Amino acid sequence: MANGIIIIDKPAGWTSMDVCAKLRGILKTKKVGHAGTLDPMATGVLPVFVGQATRAVSFAEDGQKEYIAGLRLGRTTDTQDTSGETLDTHPVLTGREDLEHLLPRFTGPIEQVPPMYSAIKIGGQKLYQIARRGGEVERPARPVTIHELELLDQSGPADYTLRIRCSKGTYVRTLCHDIGQALGCGGCMSSLRRTAAAGFTLDDAVTLDRVQQEGEALLAPTKIYVKPVLAVMEQVTVKGVSHITGGGFYENIPRSLKKGCAARIAKADVRTPALFEVMQREGSITEHDMFNTFNMGVGMVLTVAAEDADKTIEILQANGQDAYRLGTIVEGDGVELV
Repeated sequence: MANGIIIIDKPAGWTSMDVCAKLRGILKTKKVGHAGTLDPMATGVLPVFVGQATRAVSFAEDGQKEYIAGLRLGRTTDTQDTSGETLDTHPVLTGREDLEHLLPRFTGPIEQVPPMYSAIKIGGQKLYQIARRGGEVERPARPVTIHELELLDQSGPADYTLRIRCSKGTYVRTLCHDIGQALGCGGCMSSLRRTAAAGFTLDDAVTLDRVQQEGEALLAPTKIYVKPVLAVMEQVTVKGVSHITGGGFYENIPRSLKKGCAARIAKADVRTPALFEVMQREGSITEHDMFNTFNMGVGMVLTVAAEDADKTIEILQANGQDAYRLGTIVEGDGVELV
């Protein structure tokens, strides 16, 4: 049976599920899942997990992502990208300097109202299903984080290229729409290419044609996941925790969980000098703490006291690491994932 991870350079016109369906046929297995949906018009990095590796999908979805996006000003559409129907047009009276001056407002923690053409469910229905029937419902704003937002190029009076590094759940289409609204002329996304996700980049990606030719030989072992990603598991009052439930993936957790810290999920030993150096320098960890680890199937994860979680994430991010909160160990046999 095929098992492993493969990074697909998704072609335009395919849904993420189309890619999974194609791989099921090529690899002759039903267990195929992707980590992070790409819209049909988008291309780029789509991590796909096959066989037993599908247990790691939840980790991949939580990491930061990077995109190169086209922003077209002066036009708004029902899908917030150029594939949709035009709702309104306005002359573009702003220039590159105006856009550069605005971008800091959309950097850091922000809130987005999800687009109607999205797979989010409200009242048991996916929003795009409601939108296709001509309906619209109120959507609560959702917090996301834009870690980096850079203007790369201007290719026309109303066309720009942006680089975005953002958190899970960010809609780049909505970001383009909101930037256009802030400039007073409207805007939409004209192109999208994901350049990084789950610690993988375009350098790791292969085409579907190549998978068709080489098949299982392209599957990488799960132990390579995830290159630079870190996770934080908060530790609270724990009594008799022997395992963490979650679809059979979180298992074999030691009964005695002490204070630890966030640790790199990678094939390398978590007790690396580099991680020691960072955490000891900031006063967040001792060598003894480093041994409070457990294996979650894709590498080593360490626990951290709940009151230290935010500080630990902040320290690691300040040192160039992609740290994120995984969940909270709760009293009893379980974990509350966030």
